[in-house]
Amino acid sequence: MKDFRKQYGDIFKLKLGSDTLITDLNRPVTMEDKRHMTYVAATLLEAQRMAPVAPLTAPHASTIDTKLGGYDIPKNTIVQFMLMAAHYDPKYWDKPEEFRPERWIDENNELKKNEAYMPFSLGPRICAGVSLVNIESFIAFSNILQKFRLESPDETPMTMEGRQSGITYVPVKNNIRAIPL
Repeated sequence: MKDFRKQYGDIFKLKLGSDTLITDLNRPVTMEDKRHMTYVAATLLEAQRMAPVAPLTAPHASTIDTKLGGYDIPKNTIVQFMLMAAHYDPKYWDKPEEFRPERWIDENNELKKNEAYMPFSLGPRICAGVSLVNIESFIAFSNILQKFRLESPDETPMTMEGRQSGITYVPVKNNIRAIPL
């Protein structure tokens, strides 16, 4: 996996830095600030695209005989969908192996949607905690960035690599040093 710090380090610091200045560092970031912090929000979307917590959907059973993508799926067949396949599909993502938060931002500095993005699944079976996760991850990440500079404690590159442990995707050991600003 590529070290996105080396490839995008200066842009990453500049964009995240300008977003975190929205509050003038005088107060914690809140959800009301999110509309002014597009790059932070895009960074979280890109991290969830590249390394979702669950790379597979929960198992489901077909309730009828059906066809999907040219395959016959008999009634009562257990099916799971590989979310990671959609997140790395070049039909939907330009250079999907690269960490690029900019892919989420349009010409008006608004967040874009992509139909292939589904880190929490889709439809009626979407993760019940998706709203809470999105709120908490934005607030926690933004407030950490407001108070700390994050870096590797040594020359080991930080990556988005992980391993699947059961149905969840967990990061490999990655030490991060938080330096107070």
